Amino acid sequence: MRNHLSRLLIILATLFVFLVGSVPQANAVTRCYWRHHHRVCVHHRSAAKRVAIIGGSAAGGALIGGLAGGAKGGVIGAAVGGTAGAIYDAKTHKKVVVH
Repeated sequence: MRNHLSRLLIILATLFVFLVGSVPQANAVTRCYWRHHHRVCVHHRSAAKRVAIIGGSAAGGALIGGLAGGAKGGVIGAAVGGTAGAIYDAKTHKKVVVH
């Protein structure tokens, strides 16, 4: 059973590397508008950076979970790390700059 979980974790990590490498390098979008005599620019994060943030936190969680609890801990750590990365990305994906 432990051997199967280890293989599954390796396969998932390999698929993740290929998926991150295949994401097109989209440019981030910046939208500017005027509000109360000030120019406001909203800078959005690109899709490639979003995938890198979520994937990196999932990989970090898998590493820490794998060291602490073996293959099962790695799977749980990847899920928790990916969720934490998604929450971080959702909270910080827009940057508002007032000129």
